Order: sequence, then C-alpha cells, then structure tokens
Amino acid sequence: MPGVAGLRRDGVDRAARVTGASAVTLGGSIFILGGSVGGAPTDRIWRFHPATGRTIEAGALPYPVAFASAVVVGDTAYLVGGEGGRTLDTFVELRPAS
Repeated sequence: MPGVAGLRRDGVDRAARVTGASAVTLGGSIFILGGSVGGAPTDRIWRFHPATGRTIEAGALPYPVAFASAVVVGDTAYLVGGEGGRTLDTFVELRPAS
C-alpha cells in the first residue's frame, strides 16, 4: 500500500497523503500515528472509526516521526523509534481518552 490517500475529517476529504505511518487499534478505533506528509515527518495522530467510516484528527505526538514501530499492550499503545530526529530508545505512550 503506497500510503493513506484521502483521509477524511468529519466527512470531508483531506488532500494529505500519508506514508510511513504507524497504526494501532485501541477501543474499537484505528489510530494512525505520525508518518510522512509531503516528504517531511509529521506529529499528527488520526483516529479512524470503522463503524462510521470517518477519520478525525485526534491530537499530536510530542515530535514529528515517520517509520516508527508501534505495539499495543493492554489499553496502551507505544510508539518506538522512527525517523525524525529522535533516537531509537525514545518511547511515546498513548492512551485513548475515556
């Protein structure tokens, strides 16, 4: 898959094309974490709701990152490493809002 094209925010198509993003499932949603937009790492987090088919912008990572690894343990997602100026020992902990 070359990227996530036409992300939707509140039902409106987005022009952004995201490559090198990480994705995890939490609480019945798919979270798309970081990636590269226009060749530059991004700090954006998107949340895709499969039931509605909509994607919303859900927040920001503490720094832009692409090509990171992500894993879920229990109800927490961890983003590790990637490209964007941080080292491989950098962890970002993510939990969906209650």
